[in-house]
Amino acid sequence: MNLEDLGILRSKEENKKKFYSLNRSSPIYNELSDIFIKTYNPIEPLKAFFKGKKNISLITIADSIRNLSEVKSNNIVDIFIIGDLDKIEFNNFLEKTFFKRRVKYAVMSEDDFIKRLEYDDKLVLSIL
Repeated sequence: MNLEDLGILRSKEENKKKFYSLNRSSPIYNELSDIFIKTYNPIEPLKAFFKGKKNISLITIADSIRNLSEVKSNNIVDIFIIGDLDKIEFNNFLEKTFFKRRVKYAVMSEDDFIKRLEYDDKLVLSIL
């Protein structure tokens, strides 16, 4: 007997490869999902996403982002980025990496950031 026979996993074949996923209708799906979420560290995929991006000057990540079991965050933003970023690509990455949980982020240019600092912008000061 294997996990697929027990109804815990499902599989599909693509290009001579077999891919497994949790069966959402399994009676223990929620428990298995909780175990995964408690052990998953989204910081590593974030590092990999930003590695080699030359148009980014600064990235700050709130500590609360590590805990995926917390759906709500008290932070104004979870991720703050200074630089140029493709928001569509980043949104797709976040959706996949954080399993459709809402991640709040802000992106601004260096010039905008400096101007906001000069005027004691509340958003920028609260993030920093």
